[in-house]
Amino acid sequence: MAPPDTPDRRTVNPIGPTLVGVPVRDGDIEPTRGLHWVAILFRILSGLMVLLMIVQVVDGVTSSVSLSVGVLVAESVRLIIFAGVLWGAGDLADLFVKSHYDVRATRILLERLAHRDDTGNADTWTRGKAS
Repeated sequence: MAPPDTPDRRTVNPIGPTLVGVPVRDGDIEPTRGLHWVAILFRILSGLMVLLMIVQVVDGVTSSVSLSVGVLVAESVRLIIFAGVLWGAGDLADLFVKSHYDVRATRILLERLAHRDDTGNADTWTRGKAS
């Protein structure tokens, strides 16, 4: 069992949600875990398509029934292209997750700047640095 001073990820932080140790509002944190799992699923499906292509080629070559080489090559190319599209969709899903982090960080920064400006604490800024 972990010592009591070690942060436990299963417990709720009493301060509220935080990003890199800085407290933020609930609205600033949006789950992207599901989109990441979709990307992993697309990559797994892509690997299965390549595995299916290999099995189909082996079955076509070792089969007792003669199969046209052109049909076998065409099916293999089609499966490789479809596997590439699935892999690309997984990469796009990961790209959406990573760009979401940047958009979220920008939104948090702008909200904090707007709040600071609304409260009249503009004198705490000196040449772009907080004092």
